[in-house]
Amino acid sequence: MSSLPTDKVPIYAPSKVGALRQCEIISDLIEPVVEPGSIRDIVKGPFVRGQVHPFAVIISQDCDLEQDFSARQGTQVRQDKLLQNVLLCDVFEIWELITTNSLRASELRKRLLNNKDERYHFLERIAAEYDLQEIGLPDLGIDFKRYFSLPTEEFYGQLSDPSTSTKRRCRLNSPYLEHLSTRFCYYQFRIALPVDHAHPIAPAT
Repeated sequence: MSSLPTDKVPIYAPSKVGALRQCEIISDLIEPVVEPGSIRDIVKGPFVRGQVHPFAVIISQDCDLEQDFSARQGTQVRQDKLLQNVLLCDVFEIWELITTNSLRASELRKRLLNNKDERYHFLERIAAEYDLQEIGLPDLGIDFKRYFSLPTEEFYGQLSDPSTSTKRRCRLNSPYLEHLSTRFCYYQFRIALPVDHAHPIAPAT
């Protein structure tokens, strides 16, 4: 439950130049994907295709991203400060997520939209004023099972290359940033029990 009026706590802020940020939303990011089996082809070598992610959100920690960016600015790069890969989650327009994951039932949809389902995270629409591209984004949803990584150098390369459509859009402000990141971590560290605990009270007759 919110403790402050929403106009006092903006959920989003536009992206800025500089270091990538935790819980920053990126559009049209291209992930290099090696075709299965091709990496073992000693004649032709690995075959890599580009998989476009319409929207993705950065999950890597801010401190790691900041240290990595700072290390890359000097003439002598400090290897111990570099972040080799950036961790991200796929982000979908909410109705695409609901449809493809069979969440049309009202009780399932309600749990998703209230962020009560441990696998999913809902993000309300983003107004143009909070989007670096000044376009805005629709209601979005994240599936914590859909995560991937991208080499950091490749990430910055796409953002700086005018021939790509990869764009920085916005990031979540605190405490929405921590809310998303902790929910992702909780999902990854959940424990599957062999059986549920026995209920000590017999059901009413």
